Amino acid sequence: MLKVNVKKYHKDAKLPKKAHSGDLGFDLYSVEEMIIRPNEVNRIRTGIGMKCEREIGFLLKERSGMANKYGAEVIAGVIDAEYTGEIIVLMKTIKTFVVDKGDKIAQAIPMIVFDFDINEVSELDETSRGQKGFGSSGNK
Repeated sequence: MLKVNVKKYHKDAKLPKKAHSGDLGFDLYSVEEMIIRPNEVNRIRTGIGMKCEREIGFLLKERSGMANKYGAEVIAGVIDAEYTGEIIVLMKTIKTFVVDKGDKIAQAIPMIVFDFDINEVSELDETSRGQKGFGSSGNK
């Protein structure tokens, strides 16, 4: 089992936690109180930094209940494997709500970091989809 090392940068910080053993993401918690107003980008401090023992980064995503109730959306949610500073959640909503200290505000989803080289080519291999873009899979 991989270990995620967590450093508290704030005395009130809570360690990330999964609600259930099969959950994909770890819940992240606020260390501050604030009012989230519609259509504003808000910076919410978690008071923690995380580093995995292997090359694992994290995608920050909104929690489904907050998305459903307030239209909450996490933006710019990439925590690179080498970043060890405090995790700040950038959030935008369509409804006003109050964040209290200790509230679950987002989830961190672990992602394997792949090393690869960028190789410029003059043509790409043919595929069944080719250059067909938006809506080409038959969605209305």
